Parts: sequence; structure tokens; C-alpha cells
Amino acid sequence: MKQASEKGIRLHVIIIEGKIFKQSTHYNQCVGVLSPPIDQLLNDELGLDFPHHLTQRVIDGYVLHGHNRSIKLDGHDVKSFATRRINFDEYLLEEARKKGAQVVHSRLTGLEMHNDYVRIYHESGDLKADVIVGAFGLDDGSERIFENNTTYRQPRYLYSILTIIHP
Repeated sequence: MKQASEKGIRLHVIIIEGKIFKQSTHYNQCVGVLSPPIDQLLNDELGLDFPHHLTQRVIDGYVLHGHNRSIKLDGHDVKSFATRRINFDEYLLEEARKKGAQVVHSRLTGLEMHNDYVRIYHESGDLKADVIVGAFGLDDGSERIFENNTTYRQPRYLYSILTIIHP
């Protein structure tokens, strides 16, 4: 939205989000580690302050374990942060609202691709859009909807398993 505004392009952004984070009734299929340089990206690209109050732990390095060896990744003065992901996502959603995005709390149910627009179906109704961006992580339902209606294909090696580990 920032770049469109700088170029005099008026956008109406609608976020379809099935989860209601404030009530903590939903989870995210994410371990809750925000990869570096998340704090710099939020600031430089989106003009947002990193929400340090949501940080539960600072991570200085990683160890990647393979079949026959492990690789230690550290010492680059870049930190990762562990957070409860629903809190971080609520922060991002609220910041999007502040910047003018409309939030529809509903789940995507279908898409129709047309030459000059996209029809988006969700549990509360439908919308017509010029562009749709799928930002659904590992949500199997949304993946299938996009696979059925676009050229998107889920990578072979991704599969989600839900575990709850509080940092």
C-alpha cells in the first residue's frame, strides 16, 4: 500500500482471515520463531516497529541437524525471536487495519478466475477483485483452493504437523 500511495495509485486492500487471534481460539501452524532480519524488515519495508513486548526468547544461533552431520549457524549479530505466533499475527493484522486494510473474518471457500477479475468466495459472501494474493502458510484447505484454480502447486516436501511447544 505504501508504494502504491507513493505512485498515486489508490488501493482497496481486503484481508480475508478466518482466525480471530484476540480470543486465542486459534493456533498457527508455526513454531513461533521469527527468522532474521524480521525486525529490520518490519522497520525498513513496512515502517513498523518490531513488537519487542511480544518476544518470549531471543535466539542467537541455530543448529541444523542432517542425516550424518550438523551445522551450527551463529555469530552473525543477527537475532531471531521466539513469540506466541497468534499474538504476532494479531499485531500484524492490527497494523494492516491502521494502514487502511479492511479485514473480513471469514474462511476462503473458493475462487473463480476470469480474464479481467477474480471472484473470491468466503463463508460470509463473495468479493470481486483485480488481484488476489494467497498468504496462507500451510493451510491445507486454502492450498487446495489455490491448486484447483491457479497454477500454484504445494511443494512436495511440505507437510504440516501440529505440535504445541511454548517457548
